[in-house]
Amino acid sequence: MKRVLSVLVLLGGGLLGPLAGQCLDGGGSWVRPEGVLFGEPQSCQRPAMVDFKKVWAAIPEVIRIKREHPGPAERDILLAKATARLKRAIRQGAYAGGYDCVVMKRAIQGKPPVPPVDITREIIKLVKR
Repeated sequence: MKRVLSVLVLLGGGLLGPLAGQCLDGGGSWVRPEGVLFGEPQSCQRPAMVDFKKVWAAIPEVIRIKREHPGPAERDILLAKATARLKRAIRQGAYAGGYDCVVMKRAIQGKPPVPPVDITREIIKLVKR
């Protein structure tokens, strides 16, 4: 379980999105870099946010890892599939809703240029497909 959570932290950063986080006016950071899941927050006009822990916990491969406790090789394969599923769902959700960046809710710091819309429910529906 600890390993899955540490992978969760890694996935939320560099693997899922660019390491960016500046406001539109360049006057400071409104999201921690590791919290960017899609797009570039420094230039976004329609930001969205997700509760990453809820989305991650809803992914079928993650549920299987928690339930079955597979060996290291199978766990790595399942984590790769879960990551691909998550990336696809976030991208689809962003495009469908017209959002140009998606960030983790807990990574928001300061005041965003535009209040982000919470799309957690939509992304959970997409990861369950």
